Amino acid sequence: MQRRKAGIIAVATFLLFLLSPYLYAEPVLNINNRTDHYLLSNILQYFVDTDANKTLDEVLENSDAWQTSNSDTINLSFTTAALWTKLNLHNDTAFTQDMLMVIAQPLLLDIELYEQQADGSWQKKSSGLDKANTGNSLRHRYPNFSISLQPWQSKTVVYRITASNLVFPLSIWKKDAFAKNDHVDQYITGFYYGMLAAVGIYNFLMFFIVREKSHLYYVFYLACFISAMACIEGVIMENHGAWVTRHALLILYALNHLMLFFLCLYSSHFLDIPKLYPRLYQWIKRTAAICLVTIPIPFFIGVHGFDIFHTILASIVCTLVLAVGTYLLFKGNLLARYFMISWSMLLVGALIYVLTILGFLPHNHLTGNAIQIGSVLEAILQSLGLAAKIAQLKKESLAAHEEALQIQKKSNAQLEDKVRERTHALEGLTAKLAKYLSPQVYSSIFSGQNDVRVETRRKKLTIFFSDIKGFTEMTDNLESEVLSGLLNNYLDEMAQIALRHGGTIDKFIGDAVMVFFGDPETCGEKEDAIACVRMALDMRDRMVMLREKWKNEGIYKPLRIRCGINTGYCTVGNFGCESRMDYTIVGGQVNLASRLESSADPDQILISHETYALVKDVIACAEKGEITVKGITRPIQTYQVLDLQENMQNRAAVISARHDGFVVDIDMHKTSRRQVMAYLQGLLDDLGK
Repeated sequence: MQRRKAGIIAVATFLLFLLSPYLYAEPVLNINNRTDHYLLSNILQYFVDTDANKTLDEVLENSDAWQTSNSDTINLSFTTAALWTKLNLHNDTAFTQDMLMVIAQPLLLDIELYEQQADGSWQKKSSGLDKANTGNSLRHRYPNFSISLQPWQSKTVVYRITASNLVFPLSIWKKDAFAKNDHVDQYITGFYYGMLAAVGIYNFLMFFIVREKSHLYYVFYLACFISAMACIEGVIMENHGAWVTRHALLILYALNHLMLFFLCLYSSHFLDIPKLYPRLYQWIKRTAAICLVTIPIPFFIGVHGFDIFHTILASIVCTLVLAVGTYLLFKGNLLARYFMISWSMLLVGALIYVLTILGFLPHNHLTGNAIQIGSVLEAILQSLGLAAKIAQLKKESLAAHEEALQIQKKSNAQLEDKVRERTHALEGLTAKLAKYLSPQVYSSIFSGQNDVRVETRRKKLTIFFSDIKGFTEMTDNLESEVLSGLLNNYLDEMAQIALRHGGTIDKFIGDAVMVFFGDPETCGEKEDAIACVRMALDMRDRMVMLREKWKNEGIYKPLRIRCGINTGYCTVGNFGCESRMDYTIVGGQVNLASRLESSADPDQILISHETYALVKDVIACAEKGEITVKGITRPIQTYQVLDLQENMQNRAAVISARHDGFVVDIDMHKTSRRQVMAYLQGLLDDLGK
C-alpha cells in the first residue's frame, strides 16, 4: 500500500514538471492569414501603477503584479494612476505581417509604446493629447502605432497610458483591412453629423417662423452636442490642429456644460415648466446657471478632479430633466410623451455603447455606433415633438383668440348698447338744442361746414320781415295762456313755410319773423329772391285759414300780416363772444327790409327795387311809388307783390256762383288766387266735418 502511494506521488510530480512551462506561460496573440481584426480579451495583460511613477524595468520585473484582461476594453474610469499593458505577438505565418495597433479612444492624455527589438532592447514611441497625437503612425482620429512582424517572429509590446477618465480599448488590425473599415466608418460619421446638422438647420429656420424659444434653445443644445461628439470621437483633433488637440478635454468640458445649460432651458420651455410649475422652473434656472458659471474652472485647475464634478453635475441635470418629463408623462402631457421617447432613444444608445465597451455585447457597426444612432433618433423625435408643440401653441392661440373674440364681442355689445344709449341721449339733447337754431345753421355746424367761432363775411342776401298788424293792442284783451297759444301756433305755421322754401330763420321778435335767403345754403341770388317772395305769398295765404281757425276759437278780431322784402349785401356770420354767439345778419339792407315791412299795409307784401329786378319775370308786382324811411336819406322805390305771373294770366276779373242756400262773388282784382283757394279749402274742410 505504501509502495502504491509513493508511485502515485512520483507520477504526479513528473507530470507537474512537464506542464509547468505551459501553466506559467504568458498569453500570446498568434497572427495568421485568416483574421484581419484581433480583439484582445484574455490576451492583453495589464498592471495599474497607482502612483504613476514606475519605470518600464520596474514593472517588467514585477511579473506577479500583471493581470490578464477578460474584456476587450480596460476601464479604470476616473483615476490619476498610470495603466501599463503588455501584449505578446507571434507571427504564425511565413510572411511579413504589417499590423496597426489602434486605440479607439482619442481622449487619452499620454501614450507611450515600448516595442521589443531583436537584441532585447526597447524602442519607445509616444502619442496622446499632450503630444498632439504627433506619434501616430497613420493620420487618424484614433491613436495608432504600426508594428511589423517577420515570418515566425515573436515580439512583445508594452503600453503606458495616463488619462483623466482612463478607458483603453486596444485592438490589432491588418493595415489594409483597417483602411477598408475606416472608409465605411467615415461614411457613417458623415451621415451622422449631416443628419444632426439638417435637424439643427430645420429647427433654426422654424424659430424664425414661429418665434418659439424652445426651437432656438434646442438648436443651441444640438450645436453643443454635435461639437461634444466631435471631441469624443476625435473628429475635431483630426481636422483642427495641435492647439485644439492639446486642449480637447477642456473644450469638451466647456461644450458639455453649455449643452447642459441649453438642455435645462430647452426642456423647461418645451414642457411649459414656467407656466405649469414656476417654483420648479426657478430651480432649473439655478441649475442652468451653475452649468454656465463653472465652465472656466478646468482652464485654471486642470481636468483632474473637475471630471468627477462634471459627471455629478451632468447626472443631476439629466436626472432632474428626466424626472420632470416622467412626472408630466404620467400626468398625461402630450409633449412629455415626445420628450421621454426621444430621450429614451439616446439613453438606450448610450447603454448599448457602455455594455459594448465592458464586453457584455459584441463589437460591430451597430453596437459601436449605438450613441450615434440613438442621438439621431432623439433629434428626429425631438423635432417631431417641436412640431407637436407648434400645433399645440396654434391650438392654444386659436382658443385664446376665440375667447378674446367672444370677450371682444361681449364688450362690443356692451359698448354698442352704451353708445346707443349715449347716442339716443345725445340725439335727444341735440334735437332740443336744434330748436334754438335754424336747420340750415344747425346742419352746417354739425357737418363741419362752418366752425363755431366768431367769424363773419359779406354776402348778397334776400331779407324778409313780417309782423301781425295790431298784435300789440290785442295783447291787452287776451289772457296770457291764450295769447301764448295763439302766438306759438302762428310762429309754428310761419316757420314751417319758411323751412319748406329753404329760408334761414334768423329770429322771432314777439310776433315779428325775420328770415333770410342765401346763407349758409344758396341757390343763386335770383332763385333765393324768388323763393323768398314765394314764401311770403304762402304765408299770406295761410293766414286766411288761420284767421278762420282763430275765429272759431273765439278770437273775434281778424289778424293780418304785413311783409317787407329787400335784397342786398349784408354781413353774415357768428356775432358775440367765444362763450355766447348768435348766427345773424347785420347791415343797412337789413334795416331797409324792416322799414319796408313797417310801411306795408295789412295783407300786403312790399319789396324793394333790388328784389323786384330779380323776381319780376316770375312774380306779378304793382309799382307803389317811392317812400322815405327812417335812417335812409334817399327815397326808396317800392313794389307790391300781387301773385305769381302764371296765376295772374289765368285769372278772371270776377267769379260768381249762385245757388239756393249760398252765393259766391270773388273779385280777383282785390285778392289773389292763392288766398281764394286757401279760403275755399277751409270752407270745404268745415263742410267735411
